[in-house]
Amino acid sequence: MVDRVVPVRPEQVRGLVGWPASAELLMAWQGPPATPDRPG
Repeated sequence: MVDRVVPVRPEQVRGLVGWPASAELLMAWQGPPATPDRPG
């Protein structure tokens, strides 16, 4: 659906696409270095 890669905020994606879970998960995935899968 997205034909261009632009820096967007979870709120923007939430309003545009309507998938708050995906937006938050995506930000959390490439955001904080410490995750349940990769501690530290």
